[in-house]
Amino acid sequence: MMRMYKNMRPFQLFITGLIGFIACCYFAEGYALASGTPAGSLISNRATARYTVSGSSYSSDSNTNTIKVDEIVNNVMTWQDASQGVAVSQGQANQVLTMKLVNTGNGTDSYTLSATGIVSGNNFNPTVVGIYLDTNGNGVYDPGVDQLYVPGTNDPTLAEDSSLTFFVMNAIPSTGLSDHDKGSELVKAASKTGVGTMGTVLLGAGPGGTAVVIGQSGGSSSALGSYVISASSVAVSKSATVTDQYGGNRPMSGATIHYSLSATVTGSGTAMNVVITDLIPANTTYIPGTLKLNNTILSDVADADAGDVGGTSAGTVTVKLGNLTSSSPAQTITFDVRIN
Repeated sequence: MMRMYKNMRPFQLFITGLIGFIACCYFAEGYALASGTPAGSLISNRATARYTVSGSSYSSDSNTNTIKVDEIVNNVMTWQDASQGVAVSQGQANQVLTMKLVNTGNGTDSYTLSATGIVSGNNFNPTVVGIYLDTNGNGVYDPGVDQLYVPGTNDPTLAEDSSLTFFVMNAIPSTGLSDHDKGSELVKAASKTGVGTMGTVLLGAGPGGTAVVIGQSGGSSSALGSYVISASSVAVSKSATVTDQYGGNRPMSGATIHYSLSATVTGSGTAMNVVITDLIPANTTYIPGTLKLNNTILSDVADADAGDVGGTSAGTVTVKLGNLTSSSPAQTITFDVRIN
């Protein structure tokens, strides 16, 4: 072997190494090749005898032997979303799982798609709303663009080595769910050419009347996709300190009440567009210029900053905190009122 490489020119060595590198990368990525020669292909050959008689050369050909290649039915399905599950909240509608189907057989095949949310071990069962085909091929569900799948009407057809992305849409139960609860769904694709035990032969079922051999997948493949409840809740605590005009802490007319609110989030999800409101108490008057968020002064009017007093709602402190998660620091709001 070493002697063979020694006799190679540098350019030959480069090409040989490049081909080996590409082949290694290709298979390392897990790409599946179709099962060899396309179904229905003809393999023909004949033998020839050559001989000499009395100084003359002769030849004689055998009959031509022709074999038609059988179709192998094989397919693979994989779930395309994050392995930890698609984050959802209870009661959400139209939540999507993304699936990919690859025809790893050696002939064109059509498939029937199905899905069920009744899976052993689930904390909850997703309810299937529909299956949608990736009409524009961008790998992302596009409402109004991707076509609703109707079994028997638009069953997808794939040539060998080709693939299809499709989406299973589900509704999430509206009650009884907790943070981190998991709901899986079993999605299946069955060959319309044939399903059965690996090695089963279906005579005449392939293109041009060729036989069909059921491959390793049994003609049917499946994959589990999962949803995970990503819940969050916002807790607000409020405290007050009183300073009277005589240097004490008695709640008398003319005394100041300093309010402090703290907002925190628990759970694995994101609390979206959090808004804190606090009605100015009766028998008190807001002291202008005292509204702060995390010790930063906010204007009293409704403008570009996060808070206002009376601008959004009459007689009310309003502070917009935006999106918060459990990793967000506690949000502290303070303001002062004077007892009338």
